[in-house]
Amino acid sequence: MINAAANTVRSIEPVFTLQKGLQARLSLEKRIVFCEECGTRQSIDGDRYLFMREISCRNCGDTIEIGNHLKKFRRNNFISILAGGPGCFRNLLGIVSRLDADMGGALIVVIMDEDEAVNSFTEYLNSISTMRVVRARENMRIDGGNCYIVSGTESFGLKPYSANVSFQQLSSDDGKDPLDLLLSSTATVFRNRTAAVILSGDAHGGVAGVQAILEAQGTALMLDPAECYYKGLGTMIRDSCPSIISLGENDLVAQIQALHYGSKTTVTAV
Repeated sequence: MINAAANTVRSIEPVFTLQKGLQARLSLEKRIVFCEECGTRQSIDGDRYLFMREISCRNCGDTIEIGNHLKKFRRNNFISILAGGPGCFRNLLGIVSRLDADMGGALIVVIMDEDEAVNSFTEYLNSISTMRVVRARENMRIDGGNCYIVSGTESFGLKPYSANVSFQQLSSDDGKDPLDLLLSSTATVFRNRTAAVILSGDAHGGVAGVQAILEAQGTALMLDPAECYYKGLGTMIRDSCPSIISLGENDLVAQIQALHYGSKTTVTAV
């Protein structure tokens, strides 16, 4: 109750950027998509096609990504990894929903919670955000303008190939924390074009990963403990990495945008 009383709560409204005329026209049309796995053909109502990013095949259950009229290529020249545990859902609603897909680069969100809760939250966050928000999976390409969600039960790293980068399943048999693995891997690939953003959560892993990002000349940020429901994660990392920058939610959003927009002026190879 003390934690709840110390936090400010506000409503999050859906963000839609489509012109009304385009929305009205597309909502009247039927769209046809095909499953790459089994070839099944199925139609989608125009209003669903307008806002949905993916559907499940009615025959085999495979995920069909919808390449709609809004999709365009955005260079992946910067990655911010947002990480948290208990209490971070509220933080993410207030941060990710306010970030613009056109700022460049990608977001990876690590939520230290069970898959079921993370899956449900991903769907809701996607519905209120201008960025495409999806669950990360093995070999999925990381594209600019997207937000990828990872649960605390998954161990992912980044795998560069040609000009692209994708998720790679890693083994955590050696006892390394999944958050440390992802942060360290991202620092290795993107070097100084990486930011770690620590949100509300219990004391957990992340110290070694944040240190790896700082050593690669990347950026380490944390949400002001006064705005965190649980303060243990940020406090633990700050004690080991005193150069981490503590910001309120509004300033944190502005700083993430500045880092991503700024990276668009510098072209470097991954």
